[in-house]
Amino acid sequence: MSHSFTPAQRTSDYIEFFKLGTGFEPYPYQLKFHQRNHNYAIHTLIAPTGLGKTECFTIDWLFGICHERKNTPSRLVISLPMRTLTHQTFARVGKILERLKLDNQITSHKLVGGTGEVMDRSWCNLIDKPIIIIGTQDQIISRQLFKGYATSRWEWPIHAALLNNDVRIIVDETQLQGVGYLSSVLLQKFAVESGHFGKRELVLCSATLDANILQERKLSYQEIGLENEDRSSHCAAAQKINFLKRLHHLTMPNQDYLKHIAQSIFREHIEGTLSLCIVNTVDDAINLMEYLSESGLSLKFLHARFRGYERMTLCADLDTFRGIVIATQVIEAGIDLDARKLFTMPCPWASFVQRCGRAGRNATYNECDVYLLDIEDLNPLPYDILDLKEFRKRFEQLSDVNISTLLNISPPKQSIKGKHLTLGCLIGLFDTHPKKDTSIDDVSQYIRGEIDDNLSVMWRDFTETPDPEWRYREEELCRISPKKFYKFYTKPVWVWNNGQECWDLVDKPRSNQIVLLPSSLGGYSDTLGFTGNADDLPSTIPVDFIGKSKNNRLVGKTTWVTLSQHSSDARNELLKISENLHHLNLKEFWNLVIECAQWHDLGKAHPQFQDAINNDQNIWAKAPSMKPYQRSGFRHELASAIGALLHDKSFLFAYIVAAHHGKVRVHLDNFYWFKDEEGFRGLKEGDKVHSCSLGGDALNKDLKIDEFLIKFPDTKDWNQCIEKEIESLGVFKLSYLEALVRIADWRASALRET
Repeated sequence: MSHSFTPAQRTSDYIEFFKLGTGFEPYPYQLKFHQRNHNYAIHTLIAPTGLGKTECFTIDWLFGICHERKNTPSRLVISLPMRTLTHQTFARVGKILERLKLDNQITSHKLVGGTGEVMDRSWCNLIDKPIIIIGTQDQIISRQLFKGYATSRWEWPIHAALLNNDVRIIVDETQLQGVGYLSSVLLQKFAVESGHFGKRELVLCSATLDANILQERKLSYQEIGLENEDRSSHCAAAQKINFLKRLHHLTMPNQDYLKHIAQSIFREHIEGTLSLCIVNTVDDAINLMEYLSESGLSLKFLHARFRGYERMTLCADLDTFRGIVIATQVIEAGIDLDARKLFTMPCPWASFVQRCGRAGRNATYNECDVYLLDIEDLNPLPYDILDLKEFRKRFEQLSDVNISTLLNISPPKQSIKGKHLTLGCLIGLFDTHPKKDTSIDDVSQYIRGEIDDNLSVMWRDFTETPDPEWRYREEELCRISPKKFYKFYTKPVWVWNNGQECWDLVDKPRSNQIVLLPSSLGGYSDTLGFTGNADDLPSTIPVDFIGKSKNNRLVGKTTWVTLSQHSSDARNELLKISENLHHLNLKEFWNLVIECAQWHDLGKAHPQFQDAINNDQNIWAKAPSMKPYQRSGFRHELASAIGALLHDKSFLFAYIVAAHHGKVRVHLDNFYWFKDEEGFRGLKEGDKVHSCSLGGDALNKDLKIDEFLIKFPDTKDWNQCIEKEIESLGVFKLSYLEALVRIADWRASALRET
């Protein structure tokens, strides 16, 4: 961090620091959160929407970075249930950093899929810097589970390392995160049991938080919530908590119920204000939109069956929109909507509380109205009938839906649907070796609930065969249930082969695959989302949003760099990283990983690599261009690991060296799409690795691969050694040691790029 101190860094008084970051004094509960007992690794923060939870945990972490660095984790990670809420939180955190004048020293990063924005990966390089990561639960938890969505398989271990070590994790709106809430708790439990580097803290936030999940697993935690002072003596808090929200119960017959809802909205809407109607299914939302489309009123429409590009456009001005918004539950914890009128169908209690938070949120109006749309014999889907019964028990106790009223009602026990994570499953997920059965990598059952069988469909302009250079982008994808897709289209389709990175023509796509359709087939409306109507033709997403690049890592042009120079660079970069991470309990490992960084590219002295990079007698590590290897599947990092073992380094040393590209880790078997006759990851009996300098005094002698094969005659021997390291260190620590060397390698490479 820069030593040109900002006012925030000079202000050691927390209340003054908070005022600098927000413009107002902290509410009593926000001050209590800052004064919490840090002996607990888990805290619960119970506060309703609109009362500054984001400011509460963000300002607290920033103060720790500025004034209590040794006791504050390097990364603040905020996990949220929805994209819209993620965008909103990212903007709010950005404003806090600007007000504190810390935005040039502490960066914030957004992880959201399907938005039209390029996924940020720059934070992966910042292992030794204080940063804030804000993302959806899908993006955060999948990365913590070594199966990061929308990122390269080979970088999965780095993402897991940085999101499980030296981190404070905020899980916001737990009532909307489903099994993801439980998985976040279990990850914390396993981290404590198996070990991690630095602090790993968990903060659970909700207005209707169910702590049974913690109690049943005998996890200690400290609960923090609104105080009596919040409700009475603090003027700003009291105004929001006691703001009048009248409740109306509208019953209507099942026949033509959408027509009745449209009439009610038309009758009650006040011109120049915002009215929000939340229905429970996409089909109901589309049909209600059609009823209101001829009313002459300003309308907006939002549900889950839009492409990311249109969703981003639709959400862009929702906070300032005046008119009627028709939405599904995707908006429950979204943008800071401040509706004068809210119409909602019955839903689980936690969802109802969130929906009420969309009305009168900022006390813009003198009062607001909430209407329960109670339809006779309505199908409870997508909700469980038992959840709706719990809702009705509590609804009968209401005379209004003021925040103070809702807080006085105990929430029901949160039902968790999905597979419960175990430590054994987590250890299995540590392995990132590609398998033919891609379902092995599917962790959606731990994130959203039952296994997600939806298809991700995209449209582009082509006739019979797509451009082989095309890659999908998240903003192009539209999530569609297989049932609705097959009703629309039953012929062979192109699907993305993630292992070989190409498009395959298949008779029938499998669950969770990415499907590419010609735009001429239709089925998608920019204003209604997926309709299945062939007459609805999707527009072409602007070129700014679509490219042929496999990923968004921006690198310069590499110059000629000797192996000796690159090895020294990597060692020096890891030394610099170590200087910024004194607060971690890594003392016994620093010498190990620093030496690993120096030895990581030893295998580039193998003839396969040198023949591909040059024709002279020098030993090079980098060059402006390379020829293809003569043996497909050749991995120089395995040769590096073999060299380390033949120099009597420990197996842990060899593993870290082998893992520095993420392609040689738990398994040594060839990837299934390479032929075994190409050798053992491109290495064969009789191969030699040339003697070379690794910078400084580090030298490599001539090595024979045969000597390694004597020690490891079967690939299972390597697997067993890995299992011992996992048992000793745990997957979080092991992945962090990997990440240190890989990031030092990245930085060393960047030094010599132009």
